[in-house]
Amino acid sequence: MIGHAEHIYVLVKENTNEKRILSLSIALLAQLAQAHCEIPCGIYDDDLRFDLIFEHIHTLEKSIAEIKKYEGKKNNNQQFVRWVINKEKHATEIQDIVTQYFLTQRIKPNPNHNHYADLVAYFHEMMVLAMQVKQNANSEQEIQKLHKLVEKTQKTYQEYRNYLESLQKKS
Repeated sequence: MIGHAEHIYVLVKENTNEKRILSLSIALLAQLAQAHCEIPCGIYDDDLRFDLIFEHIHTLEKSIAEIKKYEGKKNNNQQFVRWVINKEKHATEIQDIVTQYFLTQRIKPNPNHNHYADLVAYFHEMMVLAMQVKQNANSEQEIQKLHKLVEKTQKTYQEYRNYLESLQKKS
């Protein structure tokens, strides 16, 4: 979102502190608008979030293929840069879903439950793999690991949710 602040700042073109504060405030509001509400609203769609992660992974695969296609070719720098930026964006989106949705809202601290520790570790590994995809232009191996990890995490997460629902029914 800092990129949005820089864009707004360029549009303003004045170096006053008020303009800078306004620019950063708008960028912060844009960031908050993209996150899940955190009220908590009680409106959650876990399957949708996993589907979004898989869609981002698919986009990462496409981005890497396009980066390879344009890499080193003359007169294609613009497209090359656009695909690199796209790869960065979608890797960050995965990290955002993991942190803003799952880790802060859906995974309840319960160190005594087996799935809790597994899920925290899986989600952490997802964030690290997404970071590695950003760092490496040839990151097919990381993407394959990420895809398998998301599948494993989704299965474990469903078991975790089933466990929590069974506890709610008992009480």
